[in-house]
Amino acid sequence: MAGGNAVGASLHLLLLWLCAAATTAWAHGGGGSDADGGGGKGKPDQWARGLMAAKLWCVVIVFAGTLAGGVSPYFMRWNEAFLALGTQFAGGVFNGTAVMHFFSDANETFGDLVPDSR
Repeated sequence: MAGGNAVGASLHLLLLWLCAAATTAWAHGGGGSDADGGGGKGKPDQWARGLMAAKLWCVVIVFAGTLAGGVSPYFMRWNEAFLALGTQFAGGVFNGTAVMHFFSDANETFGDLVPDSR
């Protein structure tokens, strides 16, 4: 009956993905460039109900994933290769985040130093 559990887990994961995709589509509203009513020139409403629902779902999903990863050593035995891959992935996430922020700061600094380049 182990195969049935794998199918059930796959179906739950698919359902979770579909709910997240539907919430994101609902938050967008499908209005294109005229969604803000100003012909695309105004700022979008950051407090729109659909957008806030999508943000809250994202927070819940990130929290659940973090919680599951944090408590999983209590329930299963991990091998050294898996821990090494997880550490490398986490290092890559931190490096990518740092580089992303450094690029924006560097772009502003170089734009201030060489104003004719824009």
